[in-house]
Amino acid sequence: MHRLPTRARRALHALRDAVLAPRPSWVRVRVYLNLDPTALLTGYRPGTPVTLAYTYQLRVDRAADTHEVLLERVFAAFNDHPNTTTTRSTPTPGTPKDSRA
Repeated sequence: MHRLPTRARRALHALRDAVLAPRPSWVRVRVYLNLDPTALLTGYRPGTPVTLAYTYQLRVDRAADTHEVLLERVFAAFNDHPNTTTTRSTPTPGTPKDSRA
């Protein structure tokens, strides 16, 4: 049986490693605002009108991130302690800009 030349073996190994290597994936997050002015007192009720306020993508490590971890990251991002290195933001058209920026 013939053996491939060293260059070809290296190229095949690099191709195999590139295909099998774990790649970061992204999840689209949409944040909605409750339009009910009493929502802070009563909470969300099914059927209450909401509006899309913000859409962004969140990097996900499929091996480590659970649904709970992702929800904690989203909650943190919208409560003044975000981890900005793992998001790509896209403001929803028609929403007000943050005056603190």
